Amino acid sequence: MLVDLHDDLGNAIAQAVVDEYRRPSNLENKALQQFRNARPKETETTVLAGLVKIEPNSRPIHQTKRQKVDEKPQLDVLAVCTGMKVTPASRIERGQGRIVHDSHAEILCLRLFNWLVLQEMNAIRENNGSDLLIQDHVTEQFKFKHNLQFALYISEIPCGDASTENLRDSFLDQTDWNNLEETEGIFRGRSGLNMLGRVRTKPGRKDSPISYSKSCSDKLCLKQFTSMLSSLVYDLVDDPPYLSFLVLPKEKINTTALERCFRDRIKMTPEVSSYYHPLKVLATDLPCQFTGSTPSNLAILYCPPRSYIQVLNKGVRNGCPAKKGIEYQHQSDVSREKLAELATKLAPHQFKDYKELKRRASVSARKKSAREAIGHWGKSSEDNFALSHE
Repeated sequence: MLVDLHDDLGNAIAQAVVDEYRRPSNLENKALQQFRNARPKETETTVLAGLVKIEPNSRPIHQTKRQKVDEKPQLDVLAVCTGMKVTPASRIERGQGRIVHDSHAEILCLRLFNWLVLQEMNAIRENNGSDLLIQDHVTEQFKFKHNLQFALYISEIPCGDASTENLRDSFLDQTDWNNLEETEGIFRGRSGLNMLGRVRTKPGRKDSPISYSKSCSDKLCLKQFTSMLSSLVYDLVDDPPYLSFLVLPKEKINTTALERCFRDRIKMTPEVSSYYHPLKVLATDLPCQFTGSTPSNLAILYCPPRSYIQVLNKGVRNGCPAKKGIEYQHQSDVSREKLAELATKLAPHQFKDYKELKRRASVSARKKSAREAIGHWGKSSEDNFALSHE
């Protein structure tokens, strides 16, 4: 079964993330104050997400027979993020890689994870240790340590196909269910709610500026084929990791919708199914952390292993101008330009620009096939920039 409503692991993962959100364990006073100031006010709401590393914890009890008894796994929170905003396509195309296009919490967690992986690679290069990676001294590729699994907790059902029924049930008036508003052949989030299994764009409201950013449902579905790593990082790692678990609030889980979103709508071919790594959905009983109704404009990125925090507003660092040309120092550390800088320092090949780097990544063919299998993926925003080779 794709969905398991009775596994205690879901509650343990969610609790670890919520505890880290309530009491950040690795922030000094100034950073801690920044974190607290960025939390939603009582009148505001947001989405909370956290990425957790799961390490099996077993010990031998009879050395002669080598019998083992399983203990509770060790859970380490790698990323805690909040956010529910997306950047319009018109701003992305002017941003030259310096604007974070998707600030939904679960997607920020994955971007922050890629940032962390690049930081760990640099640490290994500088002869420092890593809790995530080792390096093969023959191939020089990095590998994740054995037996690690990863779980993503989200305080809401991901936007898009996984939550379409939830969205329909929240509307008393059903007259707009059949209204279709498409962007380059793709449904906008709240359009055509009677059409299930379709790729949708953010944001959902039809009166909002157009974005080509796909829903979190679609992006997480794609990650089952392409791993948790972005195109920038994928070729630096041997055997990239996949999400094992998605932890969602039990009271909002619609099993049919989740199985359709992450499995049934995919047109499996022998090629596509060969690199399909299905995630498992676990439930949590933890209540929602936010009671307000106005969406918060801020997004928090917090990486406990690195004692790192950054707050975003409109796709750039909070407090920095976001309307005109984005200065280098105003962008987030998880922007495309910043991540590309880190990745190219570790890559054995040089690339002219960001578009060439993504095109030549070995995962690009797999991504293309998976998008076709999911169906009607459509265009993405153009965001290209030259890569420095200093």
